[in-house]
Amino acid sequence: MPRKGCSYVLLPWLPILLVCMGLFLTRLWTQHVDQMANLGPYGRYSAQQVVERSRTMCRDLVPETATLHFTSAPLATHDNAGKELRKWQVEYRDAAGSLSGILQWNADTGLLEKVSQHLPEDPRFAGRLSSSQAADMSLYWMEKLQMVREKRWRMASAPRYEQGIWRCQLLSGNAGAIVIVRANDGLLTYAHIIGI
Repeated sequence: MPRKGCSYVLLPWLPILLVCMGLFLTRLWTQHVDQMANLGPYGRYSAQQVVERSRTMCRDLVPETATLHFTSAPLATHDNAGKELRKWQVEYRDAAGSLSGILQWNADTGLLEKVSQHLPEDPRFAGRLSSSQAADMSLYWMEKLQMVREKRWRMASAPRYEQGIWRCQLLSGNAGAIVIVRANDGLLTYAHIIGI
């Protein structure tokens, strides 16, 4: 004869517990969002200001920005020497709620440091950019994004093709960047400034 354990007693209450937990987490998330909206400046921007800058930047990155939903969060990390690095991370989601991309801003300088986005396949473009076209597109995106004040980007090495993308390394003064563009149309999927 099987023993009735604690799990058999709790099983009928499980749906109620899950609903209560969901309501609690929803309330907690709403409080967090409200606090973020009322947060004063963190570095050069408030939460609302960094979202507006991100929305403006996304007009160059994403064909349909009207349906995107933006959320921001301040971040504090430390470099290898222990110095605090303050950042703003802005996520943008499509109408279905799926994560479309992330922008990361330096809170103190106000400059964009990282872009990462998921691009759906585009069946209209079946070809593949050449290495020189990929280099041109990478240079175009670095100029367009204005990720550092100095604008003299140059290729550090030849672009590398990897499974539908071109990976490019660029230099500008004392800064380096990794830029990844979609191989069939040159749209940006990733850019990250290194060593500013």
